[in-house]
Amino acid sequence: MVLSVFAFAQSDTLLKPYYLYAKFDEECAAQVAVTLFDKDAKLDLINQVILNELMRGFYDNQSWVSLKNLYGNKSLKPNSEFQYTIAASCSFHYDDLFSFSACAYNVCDKNIYSTFESNCVNIDLKTQQILSLYDFIDPLKKDSFEKYIYATATRYHIKNIPACYISSYNPLQIKGACSVTVQADSITYYKGLTNKFYLKDNSLFVFNKVKHRAYTYQSVEVSLKLIYIKYFLRPEMILRLGIQ
Repeated sequence: MVLSVFAFAQSDTLLKPYYLYAKFDEECAAQVAVTLFDKDAKLDLINQVILNELMRGFYDNQSWVSLKNLYGNKSLKPNSEFQYTIAASCSFHYDDLFSFSACAYNVCDKNIYSTFESNCVNIDLKTQQILSLYDFIDPLKKDSFEKYIYATATRYHIKNIPACYISSYNPLQIKGACSVTVQADSITYYKGLTNKFYLKDNSLFVFNKVKHRAYTYQSVEVSLKLIYIKYFLRPEMILRLGIQ
């Protein structure tokens, strides 16, 4: 099985992994493995939306990464269009709420960490719409929620960097997509969230805006247990997320 490096654990029968594969040589192959709704469910329009969001910045919808090729689990001839290996899966699903996220790597990169910022998309299958963060957060509590995230990030000096990975803890250093390693100090936090978020393991992951004196990343990732942010959620989402 060519995609043995990827693990998929989906219990929902609507979901199914699909893949594409292009072998350059014995040491190098481009792979795209994506969990989507089963093609037999006839949710092609939704799958196309998910695919567009997960591939954003890496492959467009006119590329070889198409629904048709994925549905066929194709092995294709390599060409200059093959630039990224991408692993994308469903990280959360409950009561027709689905979160999908994708990690991209330079093709043939042997690094176990992705140095690219992940893409994610959240779908409500009942309405067949992409969800924004504020479809979950009570609009009357939006400002207090952003203040809460800002206070959490600054209090604990959160440095979970979506575009980079930590290469050293003593001293704390980060390494970015350009392979430049810098000290992870002098982060300036701003009250405000990006439009990116995802759900995973009964937690909500949001991205608080920041600025670093020596690097260009724009946010830090903040993980929040759903039970602890129940106060900020819309009442209907508390029910749909199964929060007691």
